[in-house]
Amino acid sequence: MRRTYLILGGVLVLLLVLFYLLRPAGGRYDWRETYDADSEQPYGTAVLDGLLDTHFDELITVGESLADDVAVDTLRPSGYLFVGEGLYLDSSDNRRLIEFVDGGGVAFISSKTLPQELLYEVYEGECEDVFWEDYVFDTDTAAVLTLVADTSLAVPYRAVRRAETLPYRWHYAEPYLFCDYPYSLAALGYLDAERINFFGMRYGRGTFFFHSTPLAFTNYHLRDSLGLAYVNRLIDYLPADGPLYFDETSGVRESVARSRNRETPRLDAESPLRYILSQPALAWAWYILLVLGILYLIFRARRRQRAIPILERNENTSLAFIETIGQLTFARGNHVQLAGQKMRTFLTDVREHYRLPARELDPTFERQLAQRAEVPPELVQRLVQLHRNIQSSNYVSDKTLEDFHRLLQTFYQRRKV
Repeated sequence: MRRTYLILGGVLVLLLVLFYLLRPAGGRYDWRETYDADSEQPYGTAVLDGLLDTHFDELITVGESLADDVAVDTLRPSGYLFVGEGLYLDSSDNRRLIEFVDGGGVAFISSKTLPQELLYEVYEGECEDVFWEDYVFDTDTAAVLTLVADTSLAVPYRAVRRAETLPYRWHYAEPYLFCDYPYSLAALGYLDAERINFFGMRYGRGTFFFHSTPLAFTNYHLRDSLGLAYVNRLIDYLPADGPLYFDETSGVRESVARSRNRETPRLDAESPLRYILSQPALAWAWYILLVLGILYLIFRARRRQRAIPILERNENTSLAFIETIGQLTFARGNHVQLAGQKMRTFLTDVREHYRLPARELDPTFERQLAQRAEVPPELVQRLVQLHRNIQSSNYVSDKTLEDFHRLLQTFYQRRKV
């Protein structure tokens, strides 16, 4: 046993020495997307920091806490700007940013993920059957960004690493989130002329702006005149008369932000592990330690593995919860609400399994769903028609609700997933 520990320790020391000797020299470029305002590396934002300093008389850096540093001022317009892979806001930060915009401020968030917890609180959804999802992406070596306010400006962007253009994930918002209703989300910019990467929404006396391509704000792309002109037009959306709060501390990795959106375990903004992973040398040491630990456990388990007991499957209590809620709604006699909830669950299932937008339940939707699910078109038509009848009625009988439920069950039993 002692010999095993000595071997593992020697391997770890050897790997750390090799990493130290082979690490990039200080004079070389760091091509990681850090979005660090103090970094002059290609994908830092030091140029942006200087650009903001020339545009705004009062530039305030957000320190340890957004809730402590961002002030709600209803007497003069104020701006908030975040640029990074993902935005982490705890409950107090989230509440302060909402109060800031509600009081007349303008919040501009450029990130690769949507802060869904924030959006669920500020946007009720003017479009029918809107279910918030994170940004999606297409992978390509280049993309062209345009603005609705300036159609003459078309800026090509590339993801470059050591003078080599590589495939990059270009993020954008799904089109079904947008409609023609007042106070809904408004498309303000496009990625390759078709995909929406910049949009805004009114809230209270202020405005939220969301931008899915933070790469445009980095040093590498601001050295180009077209890239500089594009970012200048974006900065124009922020009020120039009042203070601008530049948030340099709420950024996290894209994977961490997406994990938060999925309500899975995530790293806290002040987690020691987050600092370790942000430092290349410490991150390598951490990953090497994990690999060695896993290898040790694997080889140790091969020699001392016990019989694995058979465990019972975990019970899906979420289904029981849904059934209980449904029974309570049925007992109250609110059949319209219960039918609406069933239809929303059905449309969510359709989007997940068949990738069909369900904003318009028209004949095209009925035909496409019948083809992809391989069910009779008459079944889909009856289901959609009965849903319309229920939505337009003030009273729904028990029999009508039962018929609607049977149609849904028939669809689930006969469809092809």
